[in-house]
Amino acid sequence: MIIFGKILIMKRLGTIMLVLSMVGVLSAQNDNVLRQKSDSLYAKGVELYKSRKYKNAIPFFEQSYSIDTTLYGINTPYRDYSCKWAANCYYKIGDIDQAKKLYENYFIEPIDRSLTVDIDSLIMQADSYKAENNIVKAIECLRKSLDLIKLRLGENVKYANNLTNLGLLYYAAGNVNDAINSFEEALKINSNLLGNNHKECSILVNNLGLVYYYTGKYQNALKYFKRRYEIAVELYGDDNIETMKLLNDIALVMSDIGEMDNSLAIYKKLEKLCENKMSKETIPLYKMVLNNIGAIYQDLECCDKAIEYLEKSLPISKELYGEKSEDYATVLDNIGNIYFIMGSFEKSLEYHNNAIDIFKNNSIADSVSYARYLSNTGTVYEKIKQYDKAFDYYKRALEIRIKKLGYHPDVAASLINMGNVDTVNGIQYYLKAKDILEQTSGKNSKSYLTCITNIAQEERIRHNYKEAITILESILDIILNNYGEKDSQYISTLKELGYCKIFSNEFDEGANYYQKAMSLSKSKLISNFSFMTAVERSNYWKICNKIYSDVLIVNNYMPNNNIQSQFSYDAELVT
Repeated sequence: MIIFGKILIMKRLGTIMLVLSMVGVLSAQNDNVLRQKSDSLYAKGVELYKSRKYKNAIPFFEQSYSIDTTLYGINTPYRDYSCKWAANCYYKIGDIDQAKKLYENYFIEPIDRSLTVDIDSLIMQADSYKAENNIVKAIECLRKSLDLIKLRLGENVKYANNLTNLGLLYYAAGNVNDAINSFEEALKINSNLLGNNHKECSILVNNLGLVYYYTGKYQNALKYFKRRYEIAVELYGDDNIETMKLLNDIALVMSDIGEMDNSLAIYKKLEKLCENKMSKETIPLYKMVLNNIGAIYQDLECCDKAIEYLEKSLPISKELYGEKSEDYATVLDNIGNIYFIMGSFEKSLEYHNNAIDIFKNNSIADSVSYARYLSNTGTVYEKIKQYDKAFDYYKRALEIRIKKLGYHPDVAASLINMGNVDTVNGIQYYLKAKDILEQTSGKNSKSYLTCITNIAQEERIRHNYKEAITILESILDIILNNYGEKDSQYISTLKELGYCKIFSNEFDEGANYYQKAMSLSKSKLISNFSFMTAVERSNYWKICNKIYSDVLIVNNYMPNNNIQSQFSYDAELVT
């Protein structure tokens, strides 16, 4: 009986499996019938199209389109082809509105999908490999598809779109030059086929700008961001929210290359645009602009103005995100940074600790932002010479960053900070940071160049002046070519070179470096007194006096007061 029971159960299972199998077969057969029907409708539509019977062809393409959507979903090449043919038919009969609804490039001659079956298969394989994070295989599939498209169809929009996707894969793989080449080739093709101000061109211009920006080539990034903004103005107008965001990006890059006056002028323009068009869309941008204006004033050491703008953004942040939010904590942290610059270290710690308190008792106490607040607090303790406390905060920030980010530039930043307060092992931290930054940010990035400068300073402290000079000279032109002569890092590198040259008895050359650094420092200041506030004038005098004091200190090491006699000062510097 037990045996029969087992047989009975097996028979029942077998019956269920048979039914399921039959359902699968019927489903597959039904799909094949639908697929054949779609292909037949599509072929008839192409036949009518080639006979210039565009209106008659439309129902066939639309029925094919409907079946393909049912079979494959909305993201399928089959559906796309039917849709594009129908759009072009509407265009041919003069119904532009309906054509636009189906496909934005409705005026482009459609492609026969019978010519691209293997091409589309390769593209879908590339998508699968990308989803599996197998970037090498994804690139291989896309390159094969591009070869076939070019051979059969020429350099058309499909070819350009796949070049764009290839560029994104190259960038993900760290092949920056290949990514740039792919984007530029796609841009050239799309500009010729679609026009310079087309949306597809805007996307490519944006991609090029971002690649250059994130690899530290800010001048190149600025060129593409400006072009992207011009396209947006042409397409949407200058008071459109997306256009305004692009203007914000331009101002950001300008501040990165030291064009503070130009950056500030753009931000002020954006401030007025936002105030004149206040809405749910513009309020977050308005808050960001206020923060960025505060950052510019911070760089110009107009600290009271910086605090004014950040405090203006604080209630907006509270209203938008709440006073327990990361955004609110970040504004507090930024205000703490400004009090640090002003030398109000107790006030600075108060704001940094308030930012930390928001995070430390909740579930995101190990977030990347929390690590930044810890790091900034460590900087204050470093300044007031409480090095053990500073090291502790830097170490806690490092642990979070390693956990959250892995091999990342922010991890290198923590290592650099720890090197700054560990006088015994400092250079070892810098060297570890250098290896990370070289592989993640590249040798043109600011963070990498800062790390190299720190290594040079360590060599100078150890009286290894020749080694320090060699290191500094190797990066001077890189900083100049990528960030411009008004960049603070370029100026500080000139000063450091001047020090090292003077201490290695190369007095004239050292004096020249130092003079140039001092001249550039002063030229960065806002010097039009008629437009200065009292606070700005006070800050101006303060920095001018600091420049003069630096000169006097270095002058003590010079024979015959070389710098003071060679460097021309305005009367205001010695007042």
